[in-house]
Amino acid sequence: HGRDVGGGEEVESMAYRMSMLRAPPVARKKDIVSSNSCSLIGRLNAPVRLHRNSSEEDPKAYTFLCVTPSSSSSSTSANFQVTLQLKGDLANVCLKHLKYNDLVHVSGFLNSYHKVSGTGEKYVCYKIHVKELNYVHDPKNPRNDKDSVDPASTPSADSTFFSVDFVHSCSVL
Repeated sequence: HGRDVGGGEEVESMAYRMSMLRAPPVARKKDIVSSNSCSLIGRLNAPVRLHRNSSEEDPKAYTFLCVTPSSSSSSTSANFQVTLQLKGDLANVCLKHLKYNDLVHVSGFLNSYHKVSGTGEKYVCYKIHVKELNYVHDPKNPRNDKDSVDPASTPSADSTFFSVDFVHSCSVL
């Protein structure tokens, strides 16, 4: 159904008409925070372990983070555990340097999965695909001399967080 060009009307192409039937592509900006992103502070509840599907080309590791609510009114039963999934260089660095009971700040994308207990009950578990991990200064649990940070690079007593240079962000999209 072409239209007469001489009469001032435009010719409508079949490709144009077909493109109008499709939804426009969704543009995803990297600066937009995903709705499932999270940031938590907690203690490692287990050592970092290699994932069974890990390889030298694509290293994968995991551990567990125990998070305690900051509210003094909450009971100890309000603690919860989340799995931390680590990939690439971040997995290698964490395998070398992180230890059980380290206090860390993690951020990444939150995901959930179902497990079935021995009694057949289905329950939800949470996992964070870690994008960034930092140590948190823990005055109650000082690290020993071989793990200590250079005093000149240690932040003031007012500072709660400090980054360790060898633990860095990895893009995992």
